[in-house]
Amino acid sequence: MSFVIPTLTDGTEAYDQRTQLDGVEYSLQFRYNFRRELWTFSVVALDGTPLLMGQTVHVGIVLNRRAVGGPPGLLLAISETDDIASPGLTELGERIKLCYLTVDEVTALEAS
Repeated sequence: MSFVIPTLTDGTEAYDQRTQLDGVEYSLQFRYNFRRELWTFSVVALDGTPLLMGQTVHVGIVLNRRAVGGPPGLLLAISETDDIASPGLTELGERIKLCYLTVDEVTALEAS
């Protein structure tokens, strides 16, 4: 079932968290770039293998399309307002939600 990936909204500019996607646990690494005023994230296997590195969080596109061997579903950033600008330091998890659609949901959508 699709869900919103919890993220920090307290102004923490760099953090890692473990998140289970389609039954597999990954390390998600979030970094805020103050110069460019945007969030990036990486997906790393628990054995340290990088699967997706430095992906910028943009609204409305598949964020894990460059992943190599990573989560089989889709990662998307969705705005809860009409503002589709990339999230600021405290907006990821508030105005912009990082969502995951499972591989089963993606398969069902493709079949319909």
